[in-house]
Amino acid sequence: MKNIFVAFLVIFLSLFSIPSKSDAPMPPPTDRVFCSLSGRYCLKTDIREKLLIMMDNAPNASRKEMSTAKRMFGGYQFSIAASDVKFPSISEELWRISIQKTPGFYRVADDGIHYVEYYHGNMLESNDPQQIVYQFYAKDIKLKSLKLIMILHNLTSLTSTVSHFNWARDDVISGFFDSHNYFVIRTLENRELWFDVMGTLLNDRPISPPK
Repeated sequence: MKNIFVAFLVIFLSLFSIPSKSDAPMPPPTDRVFCSLSGRYCLKTDIREKLLIMMDNAPNASRKEMSTAKRMFGGYQFSIAASDVKFPSISEELWRISIQKTPGFYRVADDGIHYVEYYHGNMLESNDPQQIVYQFYAKDIKLKSLKLIMILHNLTSLTSTVSHFNWARDDVISGFFDSHNYFVIRTLENRELWFDVMGTLLNDRPISPPK
């Protein structure tokens, strides 16, 4: 009986020792690769040199070669550790730009030009309505800064975790470019916002709440 009680106690305590996935800290800066939905375009970060490098995985590619690139980089596997990436032999560098700050995290449009930068995603360190959540770029040109107040109608919709504030739905994908190059955001207010690659809001519609 004593052994059963000890085993139960260990299991019970372990339930409270597992950190909340949604409140986990952002991973430390490291070189990474962020790819478009089709897998054709990938943005590489070089933290040491403070560079962003856009790769084209299928210049003049055959259907088979494009299919290979999509299997490697497509779907919703947006980010891969740079040391693990093996680009197809047909890949070419489109452009590279220098930046003044440490590279963040990115979502890449399927045009080899536009991308969205973020540092905290849906888990923000404060509830400041003026803080920037996403920034839209065309190469090195900043097009639009999207602030928290522009995403939520009411900041009381924020949910607090141990050390952060969450504004996005956790049960559905949020903050990504779809197959039409619309940047899609889904908020805790059960709203879906669609932006074009320039950061212009095109649609704001209600969506079903979590089941």
